[in-house]
Amino acid sequence: MLRRALTPRALPAILVSLLGVGGFLLLPGYLLYAGSTALVSGLIGLGLFLPIAALREMPLNAAGIAGISAYLFAHSATNGGVGNHVTGILLGLGVAVGLSVLTGLGSLVVTGLYFVVASLVVQVGIEKVAFSIPGVTGGAAGWSVAQPELSGWFDTQRALYLITGVIVLVLALAVRATLRSRLGFRTVLVGHVPEGAASMGLRNWAIKLLVFAMSGLLIGIGGLLIAFVNGAPPPVFSFGLIFSVIYVAIPIASGMRELSSIWLVAAAFTAIPILLEPLHLFPNLISGSILVAALVLGQNRERIAARTRRLRMRTAEVELEGRAAVAGPPLSRIALVSLGEGAIHRPVAAMALEGRGITVDFGGIRAVDSVSVRVAGGERVGIVGANGAGKTTLINALTGFVPLHDGTVQLGGHDITGWSPMARARAGIRRSFQFPRLADVLTAEQNVVAVHGMDPRRDERLEMLLAAFGLDGLRATPVAALSFGQRRKLELVRALATRPQVLVLDEPSGGLTDEQGERLAEVLLDLQARDGWGLLVIEHNPRVLTALSRHLLVLENGRLLVEGPTAETIRQEEVRRVYLGRRMDARRPPRRAGDAPAAAGAAAPRVSVTSDFKGGPVAEGGGLVVRDLQLRYGPMPVLRGVSLDCHPGKVVGVVGGNGVGKTSLLAGIAGLVPVSAGSVHLDGRDISRWPGYRRGQAGMVMVAERRRVLPSLSVRDNLCAGGWGLPPDEVDRRVERVLQLFPRLAQRLSVPSYRLSGGEQRMVSIGRALVTGARCLLFDELSLSLSPQMVGELTGMVRALADEGRIVLLVEQYIGALLEIADTVHVLERGRFVFGGPAGEAADWLEEHGYLARAEAVAARAD
Repeated sequence: MLRRALTPRALPAILVSLLGVGGFLLLPGYLLYAGSTALVSGLIGLGLFLPIAALREMPLNAAGIAGISAYLFAHSATNGGVGNHVTGILLGLGVAVGLSVLTGLGSLVVTGLYFVVASLVVQVGIEKVAFSIPGVTGGAAGWSVAQPELSGWFDTQRALYLITGVIVLVLALAVRATLRSRLGFRTVLVGHVPEGAASMGLRNWAIKLLVFAMSGLLIGIGGLLIAFVNGAPPPVFSFGLIFSVIYVAIPIASGMRELSSIWLVAAAFTAIPILLEPLHLFPNLISGSILVAALVLGQNRERIAARTRRLRMRTAEVELEGRAAVAGPPLSRIALVSLGEGAIHRPVAAMALEGRGITVDFGGIRAVDSVSVRVAGGERVGIVGANGAGKTTLINALTGFVPLHDGTVQLGGHDITGWSPMARARAGIRRSFQFPRLADVLTAEQNVVAVHGMDPRRDERLEMLLAAFGLDGLRATPVAALSFGQRRKLELVRALATRPQVLVLDEPSGGLTDEQGERLAEVLLDLQARDGWGLLVIEHNPRVLTALSRHLLVLENGRLLVEGPTAETIRQEEVRRVYLGRRMDARRPPRRAGDAPAAAGAAAPRVSVTSDFKGGPVAEGGGLVVRDLQLRYGPMPVLRGVSLDCHPGKVVGVVGGNGVGKTSLLAGIAGLVPVSAGSVHLDGRDISRWPGYRRGQAGMVMVAERRRVLPSLSVRDNLCAGGWGLPPDEVDRRVERVLQLFPRLAQRLSVPSYRLSGGEQRMVSIGRALVTGARCLLFDELSLSLSPQMVGELTGMVRALADEGRIVLLVEQYIGALLEIADTVHVLERGRFVFGGPAGEAADWLEEHGYLARAEAVAARAD
């Protein structure tokens, strides 16, 4: 039992408890004062932990707020009497909370570095205004605060230490309980994924101000204790900007994980300099050294713990299932039926969502031009179009995330055009995003329960939804450990936790296999039949699209091209031109080993992309050789001895379900995550110990699953970033060739990347990789967020890149598209390859083992 308690996460709390109790019993008086000061510093650090950890905002005014609280308390308490002390406490805390809330108002307008500057304004204002008033600080004489007069072993300093310790302990436990409550989950959602929180109906502004109020309360109490422990408020320089920086450094240096670590760092900041005073060392030098050491330990604690575990595991293998084991059961319709009618109401009439003449402009570019759409209860409406056609912008306008240039939005006949996303969500408009807006630091269950109250019926519904979407075994799993597809399904669970009036989905099957997408559609249709809400969906998978929509809108360049019944509309030649680009033959055989490139049937690339990397020569022959690659996240194994060969001129594909380790495999090969065993060779060179940047310099580039763009830079600057180290003329030449491949980007060259659609950002990330001219390309979900037309063009481009002599390793969920261009295919399950062979044999194996309903080109599913 004791061994179980001595975990890395429990050690800080154990150390703090031992230091606290041991200090009270053993320390002499002058060191007890240092201990009391450390407790107070930790309390102020705890107050700063709330906005930093939950809201990702860093206020630099804690010293000023603590100082004004201390001075106001002492001003009243110096006259003695219980009434004066109570008045001083209320006055000091009230002003501290008010100043903190005032700082929080700035976070509603600006974030990041701009918020830091705004908080500095408050700090400087306190120093220059409040601290310059003698009536506040007490002038030269100062104010005094009464302390208990005791002698013997339990003297004044020991009493002060005990009182301070009890107050700090109570407040720390209260904060811990708050962070583990629904309120705590909501604060994390608001700070980490504000769009996701607003889409669920949370009042972001109110929660932010509440966090700053709690922060101000803790800092204010810290100020009161400073005056109490010292018997008088310290001089004003003790509450200057440098001390605000020190207070901020305390929670940051603690690692931002366990609350108890805050007091370990605070003790080091305060007690160690006092102990080293006889050596006549510079206190700032000591504090700086402590800060650096704490930062290194805090940020590398998991790595240190992992090394310690490996030493313990030399004699015994820990049999734990990793992320590969948390893929969860498939989507289940049985879960919906077995719950009975008690948890699911009969369908009720849902309100209709209607947008009339929706027009949206971005920086002079008309993204949506006078488009109208209506979704009533029980109806299913789909939206398709090429990348950048305005699909996501249209639903962002309907849900309140972008302002309208013209048009109106109505819900149930009521005009909601001016409503915020939060208000629309509370009215019943729930949505998902192209990339799930979930808080990685929370568990799957915490991300969902944060958006509704303690209604037992909702909890029962939550259990049903988690089971229906195959996530019931992942309730306590941190979102950071979930695969992209699992995150996608979890976001749907959160949107459906409270029955919506209208459900708006942005590519719900993205990141899922074809079969998983079809099962997802079945679950959604069952839920809609029971609940009666309307459905508006953007979807690139034609089969999922036809299952989820009865009425279809086709957009082109922000305008409505055509609309009508889905089955009829998607067959129109003009729609195929926009949506599919070309008619893909579902019966075309996959690429077989030894086939000529033309036999693969892949579309010929519109340009020839250079194979020179950074303008320098590359070794001929060789290739990518991976042997016995093993990877762990903490104690959990993800890859269990994976080996593969990728030769120049060949495309090697990797398929598998969600959470089996595909992305981790690419990241391990690229050096982006540390591996625990195995080797990676590129063109005969052992690069296993090379960091990621050096592997990139050697010609290996990974195109990540998520959009990896520099948001504040323009499209051209993002593309040029891939040509670092090349002559400017060569960079321009390569960028021009990429623009020929992606003509849509040529129209957006000067547009900041954050204003691009999801598909356009995907094009930028792929184009930047091509500009490098890398020899080894690792593609993770090439088709994610792209239309079937663009998927067809990119698969042809990938085949051409391989035919030019590159090494291509492709992870892809759309098996049909992969089989068209791959030479060999590996199937990954639970961190191991269960199949590896030519693409033709892979198609037979996948069909034989029921991995997919059919291994066919996904773009043919409109037929």
